[in-house]
Amino acid sequence: IFEKATVVKVDPGIGMVLRLKANEGEEEEGDKKKNDKKKKDKEEEEEAEEGKPNDDFEGWVHISNVGDGRVEKLEKSYKIGREVRCRISGFSWMDGMVTVTMKESVLEAAVMLYEELSAGDKIKARVIKVDTFGCLVALNQAADSSGVRGLVPSTHLADVTLRNPEKKLTPGKLVSCRVLWVKPGERRLVLTLKKTLVSSPLPIIASYDQIKPGVVAHGYVNKVQ
Repeated sequence: IFEKATVVKVDPGIGMVLRLKANEGEEEEGDKKKNDKKKKDKEEEEEAEEGKPNDDFEGWVHISNVGDGRVEKLEKSYKIGREVRCRISGFSWMDGMVTVTMKESVLEAAVMLYEELSAGDKIKARVIKVDTFGCLVALNQAADSSGVRGLVPSTHLADVTLRNPEKKLTPGKLVSCRVLWVKPGERRLVLTLKKTLVSSPLPIIASYDQIKPGVVAHGYVNKVQ
């Protein structure tokens, strides 16, 4: 997340170009790194004054990604030089620059990529809709298909069978769930809302390698033959 991206261009009704600093989001550890950063910042300022290139780069934010709500007059709300918060959401090969979002819901999202998830992870998600096959949830609210979404099968909506799950799981509701399995390459994610599994204090067994004699864990009946 970039806390101080600078607006450098505003296209009314379309979007904005922001200037971001490559090292802004880096964490610092110890006095040495802090001193190194101060030294680097000073060198960057000197380079900028002399017209030399620095680590700044530009990002594009579409008007639909400026906020969670509708933005009517972009040019009135955002002036050149204003500092804003944003997060990189992708890269546009056509424009040759990163695409960013300023939506608060995305800035606060804990997960942005399927690769960040593993079986057993406990996460928050928002309900998109409930269907006969289960519940579709979103882990973030990206404007395009890059958003991380998952499916909660109908058998995992609760510890007991819900007769009218759509009444309990309404669109926009924030729920706690646990990852059953994820396939990043296929953009597939399956989760559970079973309270027993989500809130279990027992060890999470996410693979056969974690199974050892004597280990006690919660599970569920998948099939009876």
